[in-house]
Amino acid sequence: MKAKKVISVIFQFLIFIFPFSALDYSPEGSIESLWAAGLPNAHDNAGKFLVGNITASGSLKVYGEESTAFVDGEVTSDALKDNELSFKLREAWADYDDGFWALRAGRQINAWGKADGLQVADILCPKDNSVLIASEYADSRLGIDAIRLSLKGENLVCDAYWIPISQVAKNAEASLEHSEAAVRLASYFPFADFSIYGFYGYDRQPLPILSDSSKKIAMVGADTAIPVKEIVLRAEGAFFPERYSQKNQLVALAGFDWNSSLITITAQYYMDYLTGDLENFGRKAYLHQASLSLSKSFLQDTLKFSFSGLLGLNDFDSMLSFKGEYSITDQLCLTLGSDIFMKGPDKDKNGFYGAYQDFSSAYIKAEFKF
Repeated sequence: MKAKKVISVIFQFLIFIFPFSALDYSPEGSIESLWAAGLPNAHDNAGKFLVGNITASGSLKVYGEESTAFVDGEVTSDALKDNELSFKLREAWADYDDGFWALRAGRQINAWGKADGLQVADILCPKDNSVLIASEYADSRLGIDAIRLSLKGENLVCDAYWIPISQVAKNAEASLEHSEAAVRLASYFPFADFSIYGFYGYDRQPLPILSDSSKKIAMVGADTAIPVKEIVLRAEGAFFPERYSQKNQLVALAGFDWNSSLITITAQYYMDYLTGDLENFGRKAYLHQASLSLSKSFLQDTLKFSFSGLLGLNDFDSMLSFKGEYSITDQLCLTLGSDIFMKGPDKDKNGFYGAYQDFSSAYIKAEFKF
């Protein structure tokens, strides 16, 4: 029902902003088949198919003189659920750009922060954490039904968001009182990029024990990226006042990217600190982890191998991901990969990643783009 309302609003906005003249169209699409089976360490799931999906995705971008409209959606058939069909409308928005200012209305996905695969200040768009196998962090973002006003200068961009109806507030009445707001100020210079973020709305990832899902939270955050020859240094931080039962939270990350002709390396250190007495909270005050990603291309970039690892430094639980991608043609790509979740040395403690050990799997994916 919400999807129909969004499409209706977008259509009315299109009629208003687009002149009835020649328009340019840019359609794209893909068909993807993904199959995954449990590894030996997946206990009862070992040897069982965990995923059997065929997904058809499509997007259409329409250009006017100073206006753009974009729609992106997908339909998935799940063979493990008697070929049950599911539809997802990822984005559907219309945009007017006058150079100095721009206005975008509709369902949109916006990425915040400089972190790679870890969430610090990137809380504007909710995340779909239901898909663990062969998934990328960027693909987990869900669109927000919002209005975005952008003001642009030579090196500065200011984005202000208003979300009239929150998609994550449970049992919240559709009223102005329950709407959400956010702002992003970004600057781009040859020597560095800087961004500042502000958010006031409902928690995208509430913890049942610690959070009141009916209570709004606030966040202020910042990030920077500084290039130094072949290396890019990155840092990001976010502060949440009284996020969990009147406890303040500080989340931060530091890392670097190294791009050379031989290999691409990304390394990060992440910390999450919660203030106050946590005796009955079921978590430690200081949580931290490290990540490492490696990738290398061969055969004129038609063959790519990549590895990414996440290590929890409290319980030494881990997640390892291996992937090989081969572009048979410009349109057809075959991927073989494996995601492994493991507990730390103390088997009585799952840690964050060890809790997903039963989803350790190997997968094969074929994708045709058109």
